Amino acid sequence: MGPGSEPKFTSGVALSLAGHILMGIVSIAVLDNTSSKISKRQEVFSVTIEGGKKLGGVSQVEKKGGQKKVLTDPKLKAESAAKKEAERLKAEKIKLKKAALLEEEKKKAAKKASEKKKLEEKKKKEALKKAELEKAKKDKEKKEKAKKEKDRLDKKKLEEAKKKAKEDQAKKKRLEREERDRRIREAMSNAKDQYSGESARAGGRGFGAGRVGGNGMGGGTLRSAEFIRYQNALHDHVKSSWSWGLRGSSLMAKIEVFLREDGVVQSAKILVGSGNRNFDQSILRAVHKSSPVPAPPPHLYNQFRSVNITFDSDDG
Repeated sequence: MGPGSEPKFTSGVALSLAGHILMGIVSIAVLDNTSSKISKRQEVFSVTIEGGKKLGGVSQVEKKGGQKKVLTDPKLKAESAAKKEAERLKAEKIKLKKAALLEEEKKKAAKKASEKKKLEEKKKKEALKKAELEKAKKDKEKKEKAKKEKDRLDKKKLEEAKKKAKEDQAKKKRLEREERDRRIREAMSNAKDQYSGESARAGGRGFGAGRVGGNGMGGGTLRSAEFIRYQNALHDHVKSSWSWGLRGSSLMAKIEVFLREDGVVQSAKILVGSGNRNFDQSILRAVHKSSPVPAPPPHLYNQFRSVNITFDSDDG
């Protein structure tokens, strides 16, 4: 190389170096203006000068596990710290939100459990109330049934007592009737004996019944056994429809009864009153209630067209 060529070489190198320096300055200015944007990507900028020299830029070294360690530039370090704080705050916010959601879910679950418990308690109370009502209903039905049974038994006892009293009364009347018939037969027998004894006398006296069931001498007509039997049957039939509960009241009344041939009672009236209107009216009701009575024998009807019957309060 000649002496004339050395200055040209030096000028080219200088121009090249100046161009590289200028590009490095521009790059650094751009890097400073956009550092906030490129810090997110953490890109590496470098200016290379011939000869392997580096100017400006940031050097980073990859660590194992993919993490990067910032070796220089405090501004990037501060931005990285701010980013980490923002991420921490975001994570904390998410954590708080999750905790709030979990707490809300717990409250909902607790509310649901409380409502379920209240519903179960309500159902339990309703079931208990229903059971109490059913028990009260059964107790009421049981008491009503017991009362009905008691009333039935009391009614049965009363009916049995009435039946027995009626049977005793009928037995008493039957015995009285038998005793009366016996006395009538005895009186008729005595009258017949007396009549037979007196018939031998010239111009003898006639013998008759002074009163029903009587056995004295008199100017009446002796009644036949058939007459007496029907009269007793008629009296018993009429009195069987009558009852007077006030024993010992010492009341007596006589009535007149008008009969048809078929035994139907045409009418009845008080001949001798007892002085007690209720007593007399009960007799008249009993007479009409007893209609029809046993029909009298046709040949005796004229003697029973009207009949007098005496009622005594001790007989009712």
